[in-house]
Amino acid sequence: MKCQRSVGLERITGFFYVPQRIEQSFSKAIESSSGGVFIGSSFVYSMPFFVDFDALINPHMFILGMSGGGKTFLMKNLLLKIHAVLESTLVVIDFTGEYEMASELQTREEREALDPISYMEEGGHRVLYFNLKSLSEKEKVNAASNVLQEVVKVMRSRPLDSKERIFVLLDEAWKLLKDNADLKIMIREGRKYKLGLILASQLIEDLELPMLASSASLFVFRVQNKKSLEKLSKNYGFGEKTISTIQNLEVGSCLAIQIYKSGMREAMVVRRVLGVSMKKYIGIAFGDIVVEIDEEELAAVIRRLCEKDPSTLISEISDGRSIELESLIRRLMLFGADRRAILNSMRGLGIEDYEIADAFALAVEQMGETNERQLPA
Repeated sequence: MKCQRSVGLERITGFFYVPQRIEQSFSKAIESSSGGVFIGSSFVYSMPFFVDFDALINPHMFILGMSGGGKTFLMKNLLLKIHAVLESTLVVIDFTGEYEMASELQTREEREALDPISYMEEGGHRVLYFNLKSLSEKEKVNAASNVLQEVVKVMRSRPLDSKERIFVLLDEAWKLLKDNADLKIMIREGRKYKLGLILASQLIEDLELPMLASSASLFVFRVQNKKSLEKLSKNYGFGEKTISTIQNLEVGSCLAIQIYKSGMREAMVVRRVLGVSMKKYIGIAFGDIVVEIDEEELAAVIRRLCEKDPSTLISEISDGRSIELESLIRRLMLFGADRRAILNSMRGLGIEDYEIADAFALAVEQMGETNERQLPA
């Protein structure tokens, strides 16, 4: 079993610790998905917090918080993580262009489709992205309403025993929450058709009480609005201590509440939402260690080292998603790379000297060299 080197929560600059957003690759997101979609760790005891849609009373989720508190970051990472770990169709309605990264998850056919809703009928792993940024406010509402209407039609046409899920992600949900009948249909009927709404807004008043009561998951980032706090207190029975906690949450931290099929309600403060990076990583393996390197960074290192055109080498490594350290060193030498330069570059990627030395020995042996050569100091 290989172990993974991970990056710490903070980096040090001078004498000060500077907090950083933590990101993990898609492969790590999949590995850490046992028990549902991993969100982050609790403030107390650092316990892992998951959203397990199978265990909740329904798949609906409401994300609340002031601008800049972290709700959009959570929305984006729910999009990435659900795509990574669940067999599902994701419908992303984007009023501002904030979620253009959704297009990077699409196939070319999905990006170019004239009728993207038709893909929902096929099921499977789909991303339907509707960028409404260029439209007027009235046109945005009309276009989003049309999408929701079509989603309801597809939802109701699906067999009740379908295993594929549909998730509709809608930020700035206040534009539609008050008057859209299709959203209310999804809230009422979504559970039996495996359809989940993931909605985000700044004010809890944007969500009518029946819709709020019908959401199994609630994520509350920092809130200062008095009416929102009063509604939260009344609906969830929060005391003064919890309200004070909500008012003073740090950026990226949230109060998470989930209601399970068993009737149990769970509430905890998530210290920091753990994100998924859109970057692609290559695993460089040696023994029981795997060091993950940004694909573009590794490609730049290889191009800098090799005298011959390394395009085929880069392509093969990219397709394989991982490579053994000794194999990488051997192939770099075959492409004309200097040994001292290889050593310094591997050090720069965070690989230890003793690992590089052992890998060099194996690489030389594989190349059929019989004379022992000293590793450059």
